[in-house]
Amino acid sequence: MNGTNTSGFNGEPFGFRDYKARFWGLGHSSIWWISSGASFEVSFISKELIHNGFETQAGYYIRCIKDK
Repeated sequence: MNGTNTSGFNGEPFGFRDYKARFWGLGHSSIWWISSGASFEVSFISKELIHNGFETQAGYYIRCIKDK
């Protein structure tokens, strides 16, 4: 990904926890919740941004943003 990082978002490949409490992706991907309730995966190996489904029991990351 050759982005500009104008948003200042700096995600790291810390992996994620699936709905069966298994951990995956450490060192090569992370999954983040977004405000719509869906999620997206950042793959640091394939350099892709992948829209994922909605697993309410999974352990994904969030990023809190304070309104100005």
